[in-house]
Amino acid sequence: MNRRTFLSVSAGATLAACSQSPAPEAPRPPNIIWIMADDLGWAHLGSYGQTEIRTPRLDALAQQSLRFTNAYAGCTVCAPSRSSLMTGLHTGHTPVRGNSGGLPLPAGAVTVAETLRQAGYATGCFGKWGLGGEGTEGVPNRQGFDEFLGPLHQIPHHEFTVPAEDFDAYAGKYQEQPFIREDRGFVVQPQPAAAFAGMVTRLDRQVGALLDKLEALGLAENTVVFFTSDNGSVEFPPIANAFHGTGVFRGFKTDLYEGGIRVPMLVRWPGKVTPGVSDYPWAFYDFLPTAAEIAGAEPPPGLDGQSILPTLLGQGQEPPALLYWEAGPARAVRLGDWKAIRPGPDAPIELYDLAHDPGETTDVAAQHADLVAGAEKILNAQHVDPPQLVEPGWP
Repeated sequence: MNRRTFLSVSAGATLAACSQSPAPEAPRPPNIIWIMADDLGWAHLGSYGQTEIRTPRLDALAQQSLRFTNAYAGCTVCAPSRSSLMTGLHTGHTPVRGNSGGLPLPAGAVTVAETLRQAGYATGCFGKWGLGGEGTEGVPNRQGFDEFLGPLHQIPHHEFTVPAEDFDAYAGKYQEQPFIREDRGFVVQPQPAAAFAGMVTRLDRQVGALLDKLEALGLAENTVVFFTSDNGSVEFPPIANAFHGTGVFRGFKTDLYEGGIRVPMLVRWPGKVTPGVSDYPWAFYDFLPTAAEIAGAEPPPGLDGQSILPTLLGQGQEPPALLYWEAGPARAVRLGDWKAIRPGPDAPIELYDLAHDPGETTDVAAQHADLVAGAEKILNAQHVDPPQLVEPGWP
């Protein structure tokens, strides 16, 4: 392989990039692979405390990686989380804010793929896209990707179909409730918990196969691998009750509580990133500037994210001043260990001390009026109306 590569892979999508080899005397920038599972909760991996679902290859990857305990998705649902990842902008600024499906990235968006391609990388995305359908400016080949394979829309990827070899390992073990969405054309799954567990174990095996291929090709030492999930775990009772995928955290996918946005995050770069555990807080929109710095590329101006490369290299850096999210009318901001949430436009702001209350069980807004007032200003200031309307009924 004579070009550096950036790949994005997800159970929804994988991103990857590769670039033209520099002059022999120049150090070769690494390949970059971003692997993103779909609806995988913070605690669905053994390395984050899971005991029911078998994830041996991802647990081994965690031992070789810097494992983050305070990493966040771009949003609490799929499409806006991906939009934040691609653009380096939080959900108060990124173009796609809704999960209706089909809302495209506009032509003017500058993605991580475009940024790396301008630095000579070959780019590929494999899996669910969800940021623009056929005939729009949002399709991957108009957003910086040389190669794409996967569904453009969000619906066809649905995770409750799993090959028998993986399903059978978990069948009959859990209290089940059939999953039926006839209005969406989904097939009935009589054992959704077993199906979910089987799919996660299958994902684990496939990630292992990818890592094995890197070794076989002699590319592992010069490849940065990120593994994460696009948002928190689903609330569907059989899955939530069987696997407790949000861990100690409150909420699920669609919520701006920690269970909806805090995600597993593993970063492996042999010889560069020292394996261990980090509580450094960061979010998907930090990936674009991080990838740009790794690649020696120039990031676009006006990003909300910052490079976390110093943290990856063990050099230390100041935590971000704030982390911000929107989900429809709801907004949230993390300021150090404080987390402020406004569940709706007319709802009072809730305040939580994540250092002492990571499960967000006790709203302390009444005891900290000054912090609430400051958070309210930030929640208002960080929002810019999106360039396109969110479809009715979101999410």
